[in-house]
Parts: sequence; structure tokens; C-alpha cells
Amino acid sequence: ICRWKDLHTAEEIATYAQFLIDHKFIPDKYWYLTPNQIPRRAINKACNDTTAAQIYPPTYDVYKMFRKALFGGICYTPYRELIIDEPIMCLDLTSAYIFDLLIELHCMSKFEYTDPEAWELYLDTAKHTSIGHYTIKYSCVSNKIHCFKDIYGNNFEKGECVVHATMTSVDLKTFMELADVQEIKCIWLFTCELGHLPKYMLDEVVKQYIAKVELKGKGEEYDLQKSVVNGIFGDCIRDYDDRSFRSARRRPAVAPQWGIWCCSYAKKNLLSLSTKVKGWVYSDTDSIYCFDNEYNRGLLNDYNRRATARVK
Repeated sequence: ICRWKDLHTAEEIATYAQFLIDHKFIPDKYWYLTPNQIPRRAINKACNDTTAAQIYPPTYDVYKMFRKALFGGICYTPYRELIIDEPIMCLDLTSAYIFDLLIELHCMSKFEYTDPEAWELYLDTAKHTSIGHYTIKYSCVSNKIHCFKDIYGNNFEKGECVVHATMTSVDLKTFMELADVQEIKCIWLFTCELGHLPKYMLDEVVKQYIAKVELKGKGEEYDLQKSVVNGIFGDCIRDYDDRSFRSARRRPAVAPQWGIWCCSYAKKNLLSLSTKVKGWVYSDTDSIYCFDNEYNRGLLNDYNRRATARVK
């Protein structure tokens, strides 16, 4: 029996998954939950707060409109077909999603339609946030903006471009710090109040995170618990169809907005680091590939220490 991290091809993953189904998770022998379902059930059971229900998108169309602002932090190499003759290291950002769920402020009131001309007021406020549809004219020499997407699902490209995108105020500010923005026109804008997530949600995050820390170094037990922790974020970004959305909306314990903003915060932290490292090569939402040197190790290790201290 191997470990998931030792598998590289789709065939190897499929073969190992089938082995587990046939020999470990035998249908007539065990009843089991997926890593995502474990925290989901615990959060639903513990939910004693109506915030998620009050702020939940009222219709499936509104949900899909807001979901266009959800995209990860994958950034490709600065230049295509770049040949790098340097040692490369990969460092994960410690507890990236846990940090963003626990520490950052999230949507805690219903969205209200706001004058689109006022979009700049919500870039730096600590009490409110916004989501809007923008037409943006920009120029950029870096592929770091590749992680942003337009309303059609296309990644932003370097060069001189005009894009139409739905973005949170967090993402818009991050983008404006990376690109030379020449013009922005806001088409529509919704705003809401910020606050920390409800206690029942935070309690489950802390509980599962502590369990992960205590299992570190214990092989597959740790890998499974890590999947459970990641499942909390996964529950926040579930992609519903019309039927499953209506089912989830009946008694929600988690609001889709929390996953969207969590991803925006993770991207902000990631890209703020990527502008400081020397020899940035590639990144995804919670890890960075860059030149392996003392400066970069110090920078990223210092970030991880500060993030871990804040989570504790």
C-alpha cells in the first residue's frame, strides 16, 4: 500500500482508489464519510446562528453571478518555455485557508446594491467589503496576473488588455497593485458588512486544525486529517447546480461568500509574497516555487511563523 503523495499519473491514482474501494472500504463491511463530509456534518450539527441563512444568495442566478468572483491563485512562470538553471524549492504557506477562515473578516450581512461610482470607497475599509462587475483596461509585464479570470472564465494575460470581470474588493485591490491599471468602470456593485465567522464555524476549524497538528508525522492518519481540514474550505466553495443549491439553501450553516472571500485573501497573501521573493517561478493558491536561496527561505519561513502564531 502506498500513499497518495507517491502517486503521479491519473492511472496510478485511479488504480489505488479502486484498491481502497475493493479492499478497505467494502460496501457491506463499512459505512464511511468523505473528508469533506466529516466537518460539514459537524458544522451543520453545531450551527446555532442564523447568519448563513440570512446572507445566503436568494436565488441560484445570484449565486452563480457571485461565484464568477471565485478563482484560485495559480500563477505561471514569468515567461513561457523558460529554462531555469537554478535549484528550485517549493514551500507551502502554513495553514493558508485556516488562517484566512480564522483571522480575516468575512461577509456577515446581506448584500445591498450600491452606487457603482463608489467602488473605490470599499478598497481600504475595515468595516465593509464589496463585489462588483468591472471593465478594466490595464497593462502588465508579469504572468502573475494569470490567476485572475474574466466573466467568461478566461485567465488575465500580460500585455495591454481590456477585461470584463466580477471581483471582490480584496481581489481588485490586489490586482491594482500588480498591474498598471489605466481605466476602471464599475457596472454594478454590492456591499456588505465585515466580521469574523460565527463561533460554531470557528470552533470546528480550530478543532480539526488541532487534530491535524497532533497527528503530524503519523503517515496516513495525518494525510487523512489534513484532507478533513481542507474539507472545511472545500465546503465553503462547493459548486452547486440549481437543484443542489435549493437543497443547501433550506438550512445553511455555511455561506458561499465565505469561500469566495477566503480565496481572495489567500491570493492576496500569496501574491504579496511573490513580489518579494527572488526568482519566483510558479505558485498555486497556498504554495510558492522559487529559487532555493537563503533570502527566499528566510522570507517564507518568517511568513509561516507569523501565520502560525496568529492562528494559535
